[in-house]
Amino acid sequence: MPAASPETATLPSRFAEIESRFGIDLRAENARLESAAAEDRVIWALETFRPRIALSSSFGAQSAVSLHQAVTLWPEIP
Repeated sequence: MPAASPETATLPSRFAEIESRFGIDLRAENARLESAAAEDRVIWALETFRPRIALSSSFGAQSAVSLHQAVTLWPEIP
């Protein structure tokens, strides 16, 4: 059976797909990262998903810190 498209997939099915694809437990990681510093969250995302990760932003004032952290940790991020 083919995977559901992103438009029709439910959140639990997307979690299962990502967990299977990357070999991680998203609920456990979410609980662990909930109290982590922002930089530690960015590091986790880069270590877990690089090179299959991209950065998206509204380029508003609050985005500046996230953009700076990501680009500092991975200057070539798309």
